Amino acid sequence: MFEGRPAELMEKYRHNIQDVLLAVYNVEIPTIAAVNGSAVGAGADSP
Repeated sequence: MFEGRPAELMEKYRHNIQDVLLAVYNVEIPTIAAVNGSAVGAGADSP
């Protein structure tokens, strides 16, 4: 999982984050999240 050059690791991380966000987006029921602190990045910018 953590093998490879820094650029490869960054691309794998970005791809995995995108998969998570797409999975949440594609849920057919409303998605509500309780966040303790700030949710920043990946389209979840809400303090």
